[in-house]
Amino acid sequence: MLDGNEVIYVARSAAKHRLMAITLSVGTRLPAAHTSMGRMLLAQLSDTDLEHVLSSLVLEPYTDKTVTDVHELRSQISKARQQGYAISDQELDSGLRSIAVPVYDAKQHLMGAINISTNAARVDLDTLINVYLPVLQKKVAQIRSHIN
Repeated sequence: MLDGNEVIYVARSAAKHRLMAITLSVGTRLPAAHTSMGRMLLAQLSDTDLEHVLSSLVLEPYTDKTVTDVHELRSQISKARQQGYAISDQELDSGLRSIAVPVYDAKQHLMGAINISTNAARVDLDTLINVYLPVLQKKVAQIRSHIN
């Protein structure tokens, strides 16, 4: 879920091996600007609300790949809005690559976003988009089928 300029984990299924230097659990907060889920959720905001969030951001460099320019971030969010998914490629933690999609209920109300995170050395961007994205999209369809 999005809370201001942060993503809050409300559910998590962890891999057997650790992907990030930090431990993620329910309640963990991460900067929305540098996560695939955060960008996907920011992409769902109205232009006015998005500009409000962007104007309050301090874009910290977590890695040498972190987007720290607000114009580039706006472009990434716009791209996510258009294509229906967002990618974060080693921006929050070196070696961490993730892809996220939004989750809507049956009435098209945004519920949140889900993502898959992987090791960038093991999964290239093409595989992330062509193999992992369809899995996420299928899971979203399954989630929607269980929500009134």
